[in-house]
Amino acid sequence: GPANISAYIQPLIERAAARAAELGLSSPPPASRSPHMIGVRVTKSSGLTEEDLEQVSKELLKRGVHVSIRGTAIRISPNVWNTIQDVDRLFDELRTLLPAIQRPAL
Repeated sequence: GPANISAYIQPLIERAAARAAELGLSSPPPASRSPHMIGVRVTKSSGLTEEDLEQVSKELLKRGVHVSIRGTAIRISPNVWNTIQDVDRLFDELRTLLPAIQRPAL
């Protein structure tokens, strides 16, 4: 049931938060997180806009990775068919894509 699904997804959410921090992205503290998704946000100093992130989302989709963009946050919604390796793949792709479009803030 739902409790089992949440228990399965929780380590994926935790991994996403940890990997986001490695890239300088912020995420809500554990007590403020939803049990079924997480939003990781780019910093203002990155210079990235919502439009930039929409482009990242399109590039991820071409690579078979699905996320949603909400403002300057990347929404990650894992489910029971996802694995830790899927989360790692997302952040490996982001490690490549984000620096390619980052620009200094004015």
